[in-house]
Amino acid sequence: MNYRVTLRLFTNARGDDLDAHLGPLYEELLGLHGIEDPDLAANVEVGKVEAMMVVDAEDELDALEQAVAGFRTAVHALGDTHKDLHPQLVPKDAVSVVAEDREPVGA
Repeated sequence: MNYRVTLRLFTNARGDDLDAHLGPLYEELLGLHGIEDPDLAANVEVGKVEAMMVVDAEDELDALEQAVAGFRTAVHALGDTHKDLHPQLVPKDAVSVVAEDREPVGA
């Protein structure tokens, strides 16, 4: 089943520094196997990022694990030039996992 997962994170980057990370991060998410329809939204003034993506998973926990792993893979792929990103989940309402009625990812 497909799940739309939203991760709400804070980063160490702010302003133009954070804005400069978003394009490369989005490109990395686009290239990941198993991640579909990624999107990023950010409040660059406070360093808050929302990463949304669709994954095909057995259940909500599996969907969350896949989304977090995919996001971490994308951040790590950016390398040392983006070391100030260091995202951390926002404590309250950090994640949202919603089942979607559509074809499985990769079908």
